[in-house]
Amino acid sequence: MKKSSLVLGYCLLLFLCNACKPNRFVLDLRVPGLAVGDKIILSRVNLFDWSSLKTDTIILTENGRFYFSDTISDARLYSYEHQPVEPYSFRKNPYGKSLFVDAGHRLLITAHDLDSIFAPHIRGGFYDDSLIALYSKMEEDFDRNCITKYDRFERLRTDTTVARDTIMKYYNEYRNAHKVPEEMKKLKRFIADSVDDSKYAAYLFLERAKYDGDIREIKDRFERFTPEVKSSAIGKIVDDILYVRECLDPGSEAPDFTLIGQNGDTIRLSDFTGKYLLMYHWDICSGVFSIQPDVKRLYDRFRDRGLEVLATTRSSTVDLLSQHQEDELFQSLVRAPWVTVYIDKPENAFFGKLYMLQGTPMFTLISPEGIILAHDFSKAFYQSKKIIKEALPEE
Repeated sequence: MKKSSLVLGYCLLLFLCNACKPNRFVLDLRVPGLAVGDKIILSRVNLFDWSSLKTDTIILTENGRFYFSDTISDARLYSYEHQPVEPYSFRKNPYGKSLFVDAGHRLLITAHDLDSIFAPHIRGGFYDDSLIALYSKMEEDFDRNCITKYDRFERLRTDTTVARDTIMKYYNEYRNAHKVPEEMKKLKRFIADSVDDSKYAAYLFLERAKYDGDIREIKDRFERFTPEVKSSAIGKIVDDILYVRECLDPGSEAPDFTLIGQNGDTIRLSDFTGKYLLMYHWDICSGVFSIQPDVKRLYDRFRDRGLEVLATTRSSTVDLLSQHQEDELFQSLVRAPWVTVYIDKPENAFFGKLYMLQGTPMFTLISPEGIILAHDFSKAFYQSKKIIKEALPEE
C-alpha cells in the first residue's frame, strides 16, 4: 500500500510539473521533393514590426518531411524558408510562408511539390475553424498564383537570351498577381471585425490596426474583443500599435529622432525645420518599383523650393540591387539624390518602431513646423504630393 501511494504521488508530481510548463506546439511540413540535407530556416516573427525575434536553421533528416516542436505560452507567428541541398537555378519566392500557432496546436502543412512549398494547405489549430479554413484556402490559391508568376519572371530574368521587353511583360504579370481578390479582402475584414473570441481574428485585425480607418473606430473595434484575447500576446501588441499610431496621426507632433546616414553623417529631425520633409521607406517590392519614378519627379520639381526627402531601407537591400548595374530603376533607388538611412544598422534600429515602418512603400510627410501631415502606404504619397503642390506653388 505504501509503495502504491509513493508511485501515485510520483505520477501526480510529474503531472503537476508538466502542467506548469508551457504547452508544446508542432509544425509538421510534408512536401514531396524535400530531401535529407535540405535546410528549413524557421523564424519567430515580431508582430509589431515583422522583424525576426529568433531564427533556427534545421537540417532535414528525413525525405519529404520537416518536423518541428517547441514550447510557447501564447500564440506566435512563425515563418519558414527552404534551402535545398541542390541550389535553385534562379531566386525563388523571397517571402517564405507564415504560420500562426498557439500553445498545444499541431499544424499539418502539406504541398503537392516544392514549387508550392510556400503555398501549402494547412490543417490544425486555428486553421480548423471553418471561416479561417476558408480564408486560408483563398490565401493558398492566391500565394500559388503569385509564386508561379514570380518563378517564371525570375527564370527569364536570369536567361541572357531573353529580350528585356519579354522579361518586363512577365514582371508586370507578377506585379498584377499581387492584387488581392475582393472576396478574399471581404472575408479577411469580416473575420477581423466580427469574430471577438479568436486570437487569429486579432492577428488579421493587426494590419488594419496599423493603417486602416479612423483611429477611434479601430479602438472601438479592439474593445469588442474578449478579455482573453485583449490580454493575450497578440492583444497586447495590437494595444501597443494603437498607442504608436495615435502618435503618428496627422496633426500630431512628429517624434524626434537622431539617425546616422549611409555616409556616417548625423541626421536630426531639427535639420529639416522650415522645410517639408517626405520620409520614404522602401525595399524590394512591386509597389516601390511602381512609385519610385513619381517620388523622383516630385523631388526634382520641389527640391529647390523647400522639399527634402529622407529615405530609409536596409543595407542588404542596397547591396542586392547594386549587383544589377544594368537596371535603371534599381539604380535610381541605390543612387538616389536624397539622404538614405539604413535601418538595419544597430544605431538606427529604433526608427522602424518609432515611425511604424512595417511595409513598403511607406511615406510620412512632416510640415516645416514639425507636424505630421500624412502617414501611410502609397496613399500618403499622393496626399503629400497634393499638399506640397499647394504649399509650394510654382512662381
